[in-house]
Amino acid sequence: MLSNYFDNPHKSFLKLSKKVEQYKYLRNDDPSIDDAETAKLTDEAFSKIGFSEEEKIWIFQILSAVLWIGDIKFGERSGLDVSFVESMQEVDNIAELLEMKSSKLVDALTQPTIKVHDKLIRKNQNLAKTLSSASAMAKVLYERLFGWVVKRCNDAFSPMGVLSFLEEECVVPNGSEKSLLEKLCSNLAGDSSFKKSKQSQKYSTVRHFAVQHYAGEVHYNIDGWLEKNRDNVETSVLDILSQSTHPLLKVLFPPVPANNLKARRGTITNSTVSFLYKNQLQCLLDTLNTSSAHFIRCVVPNYEKLPGKIDAPLVLAQLNRSIGEKKKSRGNCDNSRECQTIRSVIPMAVVSDTSFGEGIDTQESG
Repeated sequence: MLSNYFDNPHKSFLKLSKKVEQYKYLRNDDPSIDDAETAKLTDEAFSKIGFSEEEKIWIFQILSAVLWIGDIKFGERSGLDVSFVESMQEVDNIAELLEMKSSKLVDALTQPTIKVHDKLIRKNQNLAKTLSSASAMAKVLYERLFGWVVKRCNDAFSPMGVLSFLEEECVVPNGSEKSLLEKLCSNLAGDSSFKKSKQSQKYSTVRHFAVQHYAGEVHYNIDGWLEKNRDNVETSVLDILSQSTHPLLKVLFPPVPANNLKARRGTITNSTVSFLYKNQLQCLLDTLNTSSAHFIRCVVPNYEKLPGKIDAPLVLAQLNRSIGEKKKSRGNCDNSRECQTIRSVIPMAVVSDTSFGEGIDTQESG
């Protein structure tokens, strides 16, 4: 949005008046990335998937608001646990982008409302809590937007666990990453796709466990997982977002039912990340269980992402890995349809001048 791909009127409409490095959330931006080219590809991808020009504007408005949230300047009354907004410029930009009232946004961040019995009470909070609320607001905006974009992508194409233990560890008293790792290793020890990682000095980061994905083995470090997974958002923040008249925000943040307003944090409106992912996964499984499953093997033709170019050793390595997995699960498959398909595809792919785009798909029955 800040690159030269977008003209000045576009940036002005989105309230983007500063340079990239002046936004808190972008100060660690990778200078090696061509922002203009990336913006062009993203914009074109949105159009191909079916996003309207209006929907793209909505997306950019919310992303711009997220940037401004990171730049709100808060202060604290000396000797009091009372925080306040030092400058309204950032708040006004956010309010205009998200189509809400500035005063209500300030109240939601600095004086959130809680329900005690049948009464709503506004409470003051210190600077640390207000900063946390603002950060949580930026995260939930980005998370809901990202989820909406992914859903739109899935709707445009074919729809696409460790999570259960992570969810459990977040709600039990004194949950910790150490306890989570112990549970994973003891309960998933019999699963061939899971294994505890061996520590080695040749790696720059600590590896806790590995999962054998189709594309290969991936190692994970679980430091900070619990805190990131909880990611609670104050009900007052969700409430102010649900009151916005912005068309896309009304979809991302439907009104919170009155019976969901609790006196404490941690209600269903503040569900953990893993809880949301588990629900999405269950919906996917429900769909698969009522369908006749087919699987598409996606093969990367070259690492340069060039059309019409086939890196034969790279393609063969991926297909051989696929056949290797089949042999493990079904026995020798030299005469199987998969092997015959590979023998026919590879020679054709190597000599053909046809553009294969991002990859070659070989379909097999599930």
